[in-house]
Parts: sequence; C-alpha cells; structure tokens
Amino acid sequence: MRSRAFTTFELVVSIAIASVMFMIVGAIFIAQGRYLAIEDAIAETQYYAFQVVDTVGLYASPAKSVVSSRTINGSAYVSGTSTVIFELPSIEADGDVIVNSYDYVAIGVDPSDATQFMFDIDAATNSVRLNGKFVKAELVSKLIFRYNTVNATAATAVDLYIRTSKNARGRIIRMPLGKIYYLGSS
Repeated sequence: MRSRAFTTFELVVSIAIASVMFMIVGAIFIAQGRYLAIEDAIAETQYYAFQVVDTVGLYASPAKSVVSSRTINGSAYVSGTSTVIFELPSIEADGDVIVNSYDYVAIGVDPSDATQFMFDIDAATNSVRLNGKFVKAELVSKLIFRYNTVNATAATAVDLYIRTSKNARGRIIRMPLGKIYYLGSS
C-alpha cells in the first residue's frame, strides 16, 4: 500500500489560500477595531460635553449674579470668556435659603490642565454646598462664555459654548454644544 502525501504544488496552493483568508479576516478585525474606537470617542466626547452643560446649568439657574473676580480656595478667578463666577444664595440642608448669605462658584477650564473642565466652590458657613475644586469633564478643546451685556456683572443670561475633542485612530472626533442660561431662573 502506498501512502499519499501532499505535493509541493498542493502545499503552496493551500498556503496561498490560507494567507488570503487570514488577510481578509485581519482586515475585518482592523476595520472593526477602528469603528469601535470612533464610536467610543463619540460617546466619550458627548458624555463630557453634556457634563459641562449640566454642571453650568446646576449653578447658573439659582445664581443671583455674575461676580467680576474672586479668590476661591486660594485661586484667583476673573469672569470672562473662559471663566464665570456665580454668586448663589446659600442653602441649608433642608433646601431653605440662608438670608444674606452667599456661595461663590467659579466655573471654567482648569488653569493647571486646559483640557479639563472644573468648578471651584466657596461655600458660606452653614451652607450645604461643599467647598473645594472639582473636575467634572475632560477632553475640552474649547470653552467660551458670553454674556447678554458688555459688563459681565450686569448680565442676566450666560451663553455657553463647549467643544470636546478626542483623537480616535487618526480621526478627530468633536462634540460641540451650546446653551443659554438665565440667571435666577430656578
């Protein structure tokens, strides 16, 4: 009995077919990985942009006014196009307003990292708000505050424009958002 083995030609054809199959499967995996990276970047930029919009709204709605400048927790802030300082009535734990007592919140790009959005709170005594600096979002590529008056301290509305960006495998994903907040609307 004679045993049958692969000929050199059959072996070369088999390797060629397998190579083509691996190239096709590899291309599919690479394309799928790129697609998932882009989808992840879209989700992440949207998440951080909405975090900024929600955070500004949380403090703009109860704010009584915009303050021109203030030192909060050792950092000096000035209201302008990249930072806004709100004066808010202090509140007790049950939600009642403390008469003639105010909390101050500086909101903007973190001075130590221009890609991070932060807010810094200077809460009055007995206020339920927490003192401190908090980073709320990353991937910030542009943050602009505009006011409905030339003098920011006379503003009754603050317009926010935020753009978050992320590089996803050579493609820049951007999420722009904007919103107008009316002070004292809550």
